[in-house]
Amino acid sequence: MAAGIQWYGRQVLGLFFGHATYTAFIGAGVGIARQLHGRRQKVLAIMAGFIVAIAGHFSWDAWATVFPIQNTLFGLVEIHLRTLIMTGPFTAALIALLLFGIRYEGQNLLEQMRKEAGTGQGAILPEEVPTLASPWQRLKQRLQAFQRAGPRGYLRVSRLQTAQLDLAMERWHRERKEIDTPLEAEEQLRQRVMELRHWVAA
Repeated sequence: MAAGIQWYGRQVLGLFFGHATYTAFIGAGVGIARQLHGRRQKVLAIMAGFIVAIAGHFSWDAWATVFPIQNTLFGLVEIHLRTLIMTGPFTAALIALLLFGIRYEGQNLLEQMRKEAGTGQGAILPEEVPTLASPWQRLKQRLQAFQRAGPRGYLRVSRLQTAQLDLAMERWHRERKEIDTPLEAEEQLRQRVMELRHWVAA
């Protein structure tokens, strides 16, 4: 019983809900730093990620030392309560950061898709922007293609959507001066979209 509780606490709750959460904060710090411009801000963001991760792990270890889990059936209840109380707030904060990041990226991609549609080059059409901006609408469009042409239709539309999103992402990174690839790379993505568009229409 004691060995089972210890294994469950360390390998299941501790690994997947504890260490994974703390490590993710380090990645979040690096991700936030990538969106900042000043070197000092970048360093502070990365340090903040490490500090939060260390604080989370320290609080878990301190709790485990002061309030050890009993090797009884009630210990299973205790270990879940400890995980909820000590790791829960960190996990909730991480989920909030994730949702914010997804929203931030989505807003910027939407802006770039609108700009690309405004060029009139045909890689992204104005009426396609709402669909490309919504994961559910993209899935709906792929399923409609599946109903019309089977797996091949689904695959063709999926590749077209992916290429269009890649183009918007390329534009976003270039606008933020995060890449130094020549402008021809963006044009190649645009040509790729046009080729896939003809392939889908065929």
